[in-house]
Amino acid sequence: MEAALVHPGPALAVCARPVSNGVERRRVLEWFDATGDAAVRILCGPIGSGKTFAARQMVARSDGRAAYVRVPVRADADRLRAIIATSPASETVVLDDVDRIDAAV
Repeated sequence: MEAALVHPGPALAVCARPVSNGVERRRVLEWFDATGDAAVRILCGPIGSGKTFAARQMVARSDGRAAYVRVPVRADADRLRAIIATSPASETVVLDDVDRIDAAV
């Protein structure tokens, strides 16, 4: 279930819990745990490999320390900063679809 947060800035989509398809991305979740102190973590892989689902699983089990945000199309640097700044997460902001960011950023 996704809930839209209402802020004066950009719209955010926050994942309360992932929709279960019965597959836990255990290796990816272990990687998230092992790299938790990194300033930036990049999760990449082929289309359909479960990246988004794994990220949402991590967010769902983070007890509010992480938030999932789908980056809007052609987001510029100011919008990206606002998305991160207004995130409800206390530690980690997961930015999905970063390929949508304006190339000038």
